[in-house]
Amino acid sequence: MFVCSICLTVLFYLLAGYLSAVTVAILYHAIQHKLPLTILKSSLFLGITYISIITDIVLFGGSLYSSLFAKNALLIALIIISIIPVNHRKELSNQNDDKGK
Repeated sequence: MFVCSICLTVLFYLLAGYLSAVTVAILYHAIQHKLPLTILKSSLFLGITYISIITDIVLFGGSLYSSLFAKNALLIALIIISIIPVNHRKELSNQNDDKGK
């Protein structure tokens, strides 16, 4: 379980690191254009991501590898589920735009 927990944690950190970089860029533009809802969403995502990293440290310190595995597996699933519909909607809107031409 230790090795699986480490592998899943590394995968989660890669996804979270990439999404955090994108979120920081979004947050920067939201602050420039004074978009309060976007600022709130971006800040919440970054906060939850860093709280999750702190939780990983606590769980590793307590040797709770099965809990760590379950937490990171659920977070990866949430990330993937939240990314897929966005791409699907973009494809559908592009197809609808092509039909109108």
